[in-house]
Amino acid sequence: MSIYVIRAFIRMKQVLSLNKNVVEKLGELETRVEVHDEAISSLFKALRELLEPVLPEERKKIGLK
Repeated sequence: MSIYVIRAFIRMKQVLSLNKNVVEKLGELETRVEVHDEAISSLFKALRELLEPVLPEERKKIGLK
């Protein structure tokens, strides 16, 4: 029975270390996504500004009064 207990603890250690790595990777991904979200939102903001209709300037009327 003691062999099974030792194997269980070894497996538990492996699972916990795997979960620790997964948590670290998720943290890294979360940081990357936040940075990309900011970049994408600034890109869309710039595109919206470019797509806004440009109002023509008032021209002086040419001709005689």
